[in-house]
Amino acid sequence: MKNLLLILFLIFSCGFLINFNDVYGHGVGSEIFPPVELNGKLVSVEVSSSTKDDLKNDDQQISISLIDFDSKITLRDVTFLIKSERGEQFLFEKEFKADNGFLVFNFVSEDTDSIIINEKDSGEDFFASLLGLESRLIDVKGPKLSEGGLYKLDISIITANGYSEKLETPLVFNAGISIAQTTKHEFIEPDFGNQNIQVVTYYDEISNFQYEPELKQISYFMPFEWTTSNIEQTTVVHQEIIIPKEFGALLLSGFSMSVNGIELSNDIVNVDDFFTEGRVVHFIIFAIVVIFNLSSVEYGRGSVRSKYSA
Repeated sequence: MKNLLLILFLIFSCGFLINFNDVYGHGVGSEIFPPVELNGKLVSVEVSSSTKDDLKNDDQQISISLIDFDSKITLRDVTFLIKSERGEQFLFEKEFKADNGFLVFNFVSEDTDSIIINEKDSGEDFFASLLGLESRLIDVKGPKLSEGGLYKLDISIITANGYSEKLETPLVFNAGISIAQTTKHEFIEPDFGNQNIQVVTYYDEISNFQYEPELKQISYFMPFEWTTSNIEQTTVVHQEIIIPKEFGALLLSGFSMSVNGIELSNDIVNVDDFFTEGRVVHFIIFAIVVIFNLSSVEYGRGSVRSKYSA
């Protein structure tokens, strides 16, 4: 598959340039799929995410449930076949039985040589307590699994309303859940001293973060899957840059942005100066913008290359 290098240029009105350098992924924080028919009823899969307990740990939870689309009640005795990836890392492919049609995956960061899966009934998890029902809780343990990013879930429904008879044709749903992932980057700026820039992504971990003071340029790479099918499932491509309020070189206004040399609307940039830790610059590109503006490009595996430069 042909590699595509996506370059986003974000230009400040005073001549300061931000240019996005490499990106893979689609995803949202939760979603309910369009209904499909099952034995005369309309059913759907609902996928949601939450942090398990912000005070105790940063474990990430993702719930999957098969529901009656009209009543929103979960179906019983459901067998799920789940294939899961985080970014480009394959995690597992396994069948899970859920008496109440409800699974909760708890992604835990542990330094293990391989992915470890432990199943247990219910427990005091967020989703079970919220819905007042017993769920099937699955701990998924491995390096960096709770640090956020894009969690891909290929979901097949093997049985529903009874374990004894498999569906003739499994129901298949492909989900992508994005959980915020923050990286911190320290450097020395000649005019403003020690600085700490935070980059928040919802798809994958960034790499190659660099600051070039003579150019006033920040660059980094983030994987992103720019296949046509993936783009069509994407709600938005969203990144955030958190700039310290003491870093005057970046406290500018009047942004414009282009992708592969194609200038996009200034509406995709939103500056939030009310964040207590610093200025937050949001870059939100809707999928239709990417499809419409880059329809002539051959999509493939690539990355988003992000740069700030004066």
